[in-house]
Amino acid sequence: MLSGRAKRNLVTVVIIGLLVTVAAILGQQSDQPKATGSVISRTYAQGDPCVVADIALAVPATTDPSEAAETLFEALQPLPGLKAATFNKETSCIEVGFCESETSEVAVRAALQPTGLVAAVDTSATPVAD
Repeated sequence: MLSGRAKRNLVTVVIIGLLVTVAAILGQQSDQPKATGSVISRTYAQGDPCVVADIALAVPATTDPSEAAETLFEALQPLPGLKAATFNKETSCIEVGFCESETSEVAVRAALQPTGLVAAVDTSATPVAD
């Protein structure tokens, strides 16, 4: 038979184990991509973004949209300050919300570039002088 102290220790260990398990499950669910209609979204951190960058993509028609979204989301993962990203498979663009005190649109584009899914940007156009 267990002593009173051993019972308390066993109950404490079980409660801690349950809390860790629940936290792990909730943590995994919060960063999993969610598909709704023509968009696939992923939340990286809670809160509203300071800035949202809308980046045009060139996703081949033969590419599975879920795979394209996962590739893009994984490329963004290491960036600090990310809040959320939304891939729209119909418009072939990704909206990336972030805090500009921690990262920038240039850094977001640089992270996405190696995926080969970012549309080429026409830099040949010059602004018209007034």
